[in-house]
Amino acid sequence: MSFTLQRDGEQYELNPRSTVAVNESSSMIAAGLASLGIVRSNMVVAGPYLASGRLKAVLPEWDAGVLPLFLVYPPNRHVSAKVRVFVDWVVDVCANSLSSLTPRTV
Repeated sequence: MSFTLQRDGEQYELNPRSTVAVNESSSMIAAGLASLGIVRSNMVVAGPYLASGRLKAVLPEWDAGVLPLFLVYPPNRHVSAKVRVFVDWVVDVCANSLSSLTPRTV
């Protein structure tokens, strides 16, 4: 997986090699906490660990772009009330988590 780092109009494409690959944010954070290397995560997940000092930001002056967060559920013409309440709750939790953190790319 490659991504582009940006800073003050400067760009650098990064295509890191890895020996551990995961596709789930909790596993990514666990790898970082276990000192298995540098991880890229979103602030909702990594923010508390950065705030507590358990994780440290690497290259904080560079912007690595956005890491989207997806909620996946079966397609229906009408979203059930339970799914709608859950989606609204997740959006609220993420918004509250982000508002309590200083902006920084992880």
